Amino acid sequence: MATYIKGVKDYVPKLEVFKPDYKFLSDVLTVRQDRYDTNYKSLNDLYSKVVYADMSREDNIQQREQYANQLSNGLKQVSGLDLSLQQNVDVAKGLFKPFFENKSLLKDMAFTKQYKKNMQYAQSLMTNPDENMRDRYWQDGVQDLQYQMQDFKSGDANQALSQGMPNYVENPNLYERSFEKLKESGLEIEQTTLQGDWIIKTKNGTALTRQVVGYEREQTGTDPNGNPIYGEEYKTDASGNKIPIYKNPAAEFLKETVMKDPLVIAGYRVQAKNRARKFSEDETNIQQYGSVENAKKAWADNILGTQTNKDIEKVAELDTEVKNKETAVFNWEEYKKQHNIIPGTPEEEVYLKNRIELQLAQKTRDLTVERIKNAKAPTSDMDDLLNKAYSQYMASVMGPLLSQAAVAYSQVGASQTFEANPFKKMEHQHSIIYILSRCSINMT
Repeated sequence: MATYIKGVKDYVPKLEVFKPDYKFLSDVLTVRQDRYDTNYKSLNDLYSKVVYADMSREDNIQQREQYANQLSNGLKQVSGLDLSLQQNVDVAKGLFKPFFENKSLLKDMAFTKQYKKNMQYAQSLMTNPDENMRDRYWQDGVQDLQYQMQDFKSGDANQALSQGMPNYVENPNLYERSFEKLKESGLEIEQTTLQGDWIIKTKNGTALTRQVVGYEREQTGTDPNGNPIYGEEYKTDASGNKIPIYKNPAAEFLKETVMKDPLVIAGYRVQAKNRARKFSEDETNIQQYGSVENAKKAWADNILGTQTNKDIEKVAELDTEVKNKETAVFNWEEYKKQHNIIPGTPEEEVYLKNRIELQLAQKTRDLTVERIKNAKAPTSDMDDLLNKAYSQYMASVMGPLLSQAAVAYSQVGASQTFEANPFKKMEHQHSIIYILSRCSINMT
């Protein structure tokens, strides 16, 4: 029988119905669903990269198909897992690991993607409404891209893995670039020459593109390297006049500026490689020379021989120019010792100009001589021969374009005035007086 303690009131607890926190539960479920959706999308993207990624090499495409079949079977096994849990996601991602550890497949994916990106960029340049952008397009750049892809697809696996990523080389626009560079420089030259009965003063025009720097000398022999040796006697034309040697100051300026531009060098190297490849892969040339390799060698030998002969002729002109400049600088050095040229005067300006021109002429001559030596030096393999030929090709193509730009620029502000040569005038007067005196004697 129950007993009760006196003075203590009875307590009966009041029971309440449980009310769940639906907002909390909803938030938890939302977080789990977001995780599931994010992880599912991530796995789906990985699957798409394996199954649908663009590739170019047939061996890689076949290997990718094998991975895709293996993935399908593996993903069926983990399809029922809760992807909101990271451990389940890690298990699923582990199925992709063999694919993403295959360097050949990854290289193919990246190479193909960049190739298409560059090709699309080139096509966008061709149709761009901006003329400056359209000028960056040229077929040589597109052809080079195609050759890069062709090499990637046809080479063995190791060659493909080590090959550089494809790159579109823009049109160097040498002519336009050269003309703009000359405009920026503000280059101007005035020259006074004697031609028969006239003293001709020229500003720009031929003073920029055909400046007389000396006269041709008679060849007396050759040095041990086969280069010509010239004596002190001058060559003369049918009238007995010394044959002048000209230089192109505007083109020389461009050689020291535009021709050193990396974009220009890259562009014309691409063009040289394209020409060599087109020649060597032509069926007619393959039949004539016996193989692609022999056709490549024939192209290189022809380029080297032609341009080297031109360089040898150029060295003769440069030698004369250097001698004349050395004489001019020597005379100014002697004048400076005797008269103490004041800084900032016209005399110092002419003196410094002659020194700069001498250094430029010497540098140009030395570079040309070095190019001749390199061209004549024995080659170790086909790559060495082709690299030499590429350099000579670039010189042969870029030179005329520089000259064309120089001639076009030389017409800006060009002028020419003629003044009677006083010495020739006196000579003619004496001749007339002599003739009249002889006529007078005969009449008497």
